[in-house]
Amino acid sequence: AADFTKLGGLTDVAFAGSVATTDNTQTTCAAFTPLDNTTAVITATVSGHKDDHTQGLGYVLVGAFRRSGNTVTQIGVTTVVVPVKDDILWSAAFDISGTSVRVRVTGVALTNIAWRTTAVVTVA
Repeated sequence: AADFTKLGGLTDVAFAGSVATTDNTQTTCAAFTPLDNTTAVITATVSGHKDDHTQGLGYVLVGAFRRSGNTVTQIGVTTVVVPVKDDILWSAAFDISGTSVRVRVTGVALTNIAWRTTAVVTVA
């Protein structure tokens, strides 16, 4: 479940979430639903670590999304600012589901990974 915090502006927020994976199924770590008729720039920091702490991952994702009615559209492509990881198969990405922008993570088979996402959203 995501935690939301209002920041300085009326519509600027921060959100966070966490999840555990045990295989290579893409899983939602956190999600944000933009208000109608807005554009949101999301900067999400994602970290993950194997349960025995022998491997880890750090990502910073930046994406811009606009919502009009029940349609959310990504503007351009996601910029991955910092992709550092011990296992090349671990990943984090944005996707859209309905009117929500999700931070999705993918681990590997037979590996317990704890994931955490924090994000800041600037809305116009």
